[in-house]
Amino acid sequence: MENNMQSVAELQPGAELYNGKYVVEKKIGQGGFGITYRAVQKELGREVCIKEFFLATGCVRDTYAKTIHLQGLEEDRFEKYRQAFVKEAQTLATLRHPGIVEVIDIFHENNTSYMVMPFIEGRTLQSIVDANGPLDYPEAVNYMAQVANAVGYIHERHILHRDIKPDNIIITANYMAILIDFGSAREFEEDKTQAHTSIVTHGYAPSEQYSRTSRKGAYTDIYALGATLYFILTGRVPVEAAARITEPMPEPRELRPDLPEEANRTIMKAMQLKPQDRHQSIVEFMDDLRNVTPTVALDEENPTEVPPPIPPANPTDEGTTKKKSRLPLILGIVFGALLLIGGAVFAALYAFNSNETESVDSASDVKVAKQEEVVETSAETRYVYATHVRMRSSANANTTANVIAMPSYGSEIRIPHPDQSTSDGNNTFYYAYYDSVDSYGNKRTYEGYVASDFLMSRDDFLYLNSILGNANAVNLIGRGSNAKGCGEARYKRALLTYFKRNNYVGNLSDSDIRQLGLDPSDVQRWQVSCRYPESSTNYVYHGDPNNGEIEFAVIIQNTYSGDRKLLCFDFDSYGNVSFSHSEDIYTSGYLYSVYRYGNSVQVYYEQ
Repeated sequence: MENNMQSVAELQPGAELYNGKYVVEKKIGQGGFGITYRAVQKELGREVCIKEFFLATGCVRDTYAKTIHLQGLEEDRFEKYRQAFVKEAQTLATLRHPGIVEVIDIFHENNTSYMVMPFIEGRTLQSIVDANGPLDYPEAVNYMAQVANAVGYIHERHILHRDIKPDNIIITANYMAILIDFGSAREFEEDKTQAHTSIVTHGYAPSEQYSRTSRKGAYTDIYALGATLYFILTGRVPVEAAARITEPMPEPRELRPDLPEEANRTIMKAMQLKPQDRHQSIVEFMDDLRNVTPTVALDEENPTEVPPPIPPANPTDEGTTKKKSRLPLILGIVFGALLLIGGAVFAALYAFNSNETESVDSASDVKVAKQEEVVETSAETRYVYATHVRMRSSANANTTANVIAMPSYGSEIRIPHPDQSTSDGNNTFYYAYYDSVDSYGNKRTYEGYVASDFLMSRDDFLYLNSILGNANAVNLIGRGSNAKGCGEARYKRALLTYFKRNNYVGNLSDSDIRQLGLDPSDVQRWQVSCRYPESSTNYVYHGDPNNGEIEFAVIIQNTYSGDRKLLCFDFDSYGNVSFSHSEDIYTSGYLYSVYRYGNSVQVYYEQ
C-alpha cells in the first residue's frame, strides 16, 4: 500500500462522500490547505462545490482509497489546522449576503473534514485580467462596489477577511462579484492588538499583517481592497507593503493616465502604509471613490435605486464612446445605493419564500414614513421569525383588507414605542415601521401594526439562525397546511426555548456567544439537520394533533461529533408546548413519521 501513497492524490471522479449523499465529479483546484472539487448532490441533482481539508505538505492518501494519512506532520498540529478549517465553515454558515459564498453543509470522514457550498460558475478577477488585460474603469468600479458592500457586511459582524485579492473574487455569468475563501477570516475588535496568525499575500497584505500582534481593524481589509482595485485597473500587482519603504510604488495614474483623479486618490489613501492614514471604514472608502463627503452622501428621502450588476461594455459596440458619460451614474447608483439601503437590499434578495414578500399595498392604504419621524430614544428593532408576518393598517387580525405589507423571515421591524401595545382581543400588536426594497432596489417605508408573536430580539434571532443552520432548514420548519401563520412561529419558538434550556448554541462565533452571556467553553454546538428542502417527509414532519400525532418533529446534529437526536413537540390550543420528547438516534435513514401514544413515541424512518 505504501507504494501507492501520493502527497497530491485527490479523490477520484465517482468517489462518494457522506454516505453517498455527494458524488465527486472532478478536482477544480488545490492549495496548501485544501483540495476543491465539483460534485453532485445526488438526491437534489444539483452541482455543489466541496472543499476538503488536505495539507499539501503533510497529508498523503492511497491512490485507490479515500482516507488520508499524516506524513511528517504531528497529529496535534494537523488537528489545529483542521479545527481552523471547521471554524471557516462555521463562520461562512452564519453569513447571508449575495456577495459571499454560503456554506450549506459540513461533515467529517476519511480522517479529515469537508465543507459544501453552492457551485458558482464564473472566473476570478485574476484570471479575467490575466486573459484580457486591465478592466475598463466603470466595470472595475461595479465589481469593487459589490465586494466592498460584502466586506462592510462582515465588518459589521466584527470579522476581517484578511485575504482579499483578485484570486478570491469570482465574477459570475450575470456579472455578480462573489467574495470567496474565508480561511484567513478572524474576529476582531477595532484597533485592538490581537494575536492572529500572520497571513500574507504579497502585494495585497498591509504592513500590519506581517506581524501576529499588530493592531488590526477595518483598515486592514481596506488596504487589500485598494490593492485589488490597483491591480484590476493597471494589470500590475502593487509593490508589497514590506518593500515600499525602499521601493516606491507607482501611482495608478502613472501607469494609466486616463484614470479619474478620484480613483487614483482613493487607491493611494486606501494603501497608505500607516493604518491611521487610510480610510477607517468601508463607508469612508466608498464615499471617497464617489468623490463625496459623508455629510452630503445621499438624500435619504429620495434614495437612488439599485440596478442589477452592470455588464462590461462590448468593445465592438458603438456605445463604447459613452463610457465617460456613464461613469457618474454608475458611481452614484452602485456606491450610493449600496451604502444607503444595503441592508434592506440584502433582506429583499435573500428573503425566504421571496414570492410571498411582495407588498399587497394600494396607494390609498399605505403611509410612507420619513426617517426622522421614527427616531425615538426608546425605539427597538426586532426581527420577523415566521415565514412572513402581516403588517396591518389597524390593530385587527380578523380581516385581510387591512394588510398593507408582508415582511418575510429576517426582516427588520422598527418599533418606536415597545412599551406600548394594542390588542384586538386575540392578538397583541406593536405600532411599527418596515422598510421594503423591491427587485429593482426601490425603497418604501411602511407604517402599521405587527403582531408581537412573530417578532424576536436581535440576540434571539441570532441564536435561532445558529440553530437552523441553513436556508433549507428555515424553509422546512413550518411546512404544512397552517405553516404560514402562528404554527410556524411557535415551532421556531419551541426550538429556541429547547436549545437555550439545554445550552445548545448551533454555529455561533465565540464573541456572539459571549454577547448572549454564555461561556464558549460550556456550550454544545447542535443544529437542525436538513437534507431535503422540497420534501416534508424527510427530517421535518408535521402531523395532525387531533389524531394524536406529534405536531412537530425534527432531527438535530452535533456539528463536531455528528451525533444526532430526535426532538418532538406537541402544542396546546394556545401554541404552548404541551409535550416534548428527545432521544438519540443512530439510523442514517430519513425521518418519515412520528406518532405518540401517551408518553411513548414511535418513530418511522425511510432508508
